Amino acid sequence: MMMTVLASILPVITAEIGGQHVYAWVFSSFLIISTVTIPLFAKLSDAYGIGLIRL
Repeated sequence: MMMTVLASILPVITAEIGGQHVYAWVFSSFLIISTVTIPLFAKLSDAYGIGLIRL
């Protein structure tokens, strides 16, 4: 679901940042950040409970 949102808003983000040449950088950054944060929050919610970690 996050990829669907990213695909629809990515042209707007890249236009604000500086054009289409940064399109791949924004997409790659999103994937790297997602890859790091999802397991991190999963481990924290296992350790401390979902109530403390819920955003």
